[in-house]
Amino acid sequence: MLESSRDLLGMSSLCLGDIEAIFERADTVQKKDGPGRLRQYFGTKLLASFFFEPSLRTQASFEAAMLRLGGKVLGNGSSSGHRANSSHEESMADAARVMSSFADVIVFRHSSPNALPVFVENSAVPVINAGNGNGAGAEHPSQALCDLYTIQKHFGRLNGLSVSLLGNLQKRAIRSLVAGLGKYKEISLNIPRNLAFPLLDEDEKRARRDGLAINCFDTIEEVIANGDVIYHGGLAADWQPQLGEDHFLTATKLRAARSHSIVMHPLPRPGSIAIDVDQTRHAKYFECAANGVPVRMAVLESILSRSLH
Repeated sequence: MLESSRDLLGMSSLCLGDIEAIFERADTVQKKDGPGRLRQYFGTKLLASFFFEPSLRTQASFEAAMLRLGGKVLGNGSSSGHRANSSHEESMADAARVMSSFADVIVFRHSSPNALPVFVENSAVPVINAGNGNGAGAEHPSQALCDLYTIQKHFGRLNGLSVSLLGNLQKRAIRSLVAGLGKYKEISLNIPRNLAFPLLDEDEKRARRDGLAINCFDTIEEVIANGDVIYHGGLAADWQPQLGEDHFLTATKLRAARSHSIVMHPLPRPGSIAIDVDQTRHAKYFECAANGVPVRMAVLESILSRSLH
């Protein structure tokens, strides 16, 4: 797995075979502990979580994944405690050199897409991108893997599905999801025609190059009605007024949805999804969060256990 790259920086690091192998392994680790030989191997391995932005699900699930594999975790990744790029003027390059001398793999999050390449270039160990800003160059590949895995578990397939996108389409989770969907065939994307933040030009070009159909609809209700998957990428406080109340998903709005459709969200969801959606048959975002542990176990195993093969 991940034969084309030492690191997991974006969905371009993965081919379809990589993704399928990760999903197969995620299925296995949910049923039982990994083989004793792997647990013995991981007992000597150390993960460092290096987060310059706050994180709950991503950081905790990576740390839980490493512990469940039998490995160890370094530090709590508190952004407030880092000197890199702070008033202490420690460079990102120096931070990478130091941190990679302590650990076997680093999970890295930063608010700027530009910080990741510098960190990776100077790291002596594999780096996993846990989110690097928003907009051009930003991705969140492990979130996309969790999303794709949850969709596949529910429908038994990814090929041939229609995915409706709400919220800010320049956010990293949606950007990685669209890139991941491009690995499959006959998938269509549904977006609102008047969305204040459309897909970036580079995302649209890649989606069309990958063979994804992009359908634009005049109303949110039409977007909802045409999706097997309704994926809300989330909002931020400064974006919400521009997007308007249309993008606040409620149980009432979901009356327009297909009976089998599912609602996904990377979380947290303030301003995005109402609590009453939790009680509908469509809600899958908490299940997706739980799937973060086995999926990230599979990612860590793929990256760290190559010497066993």
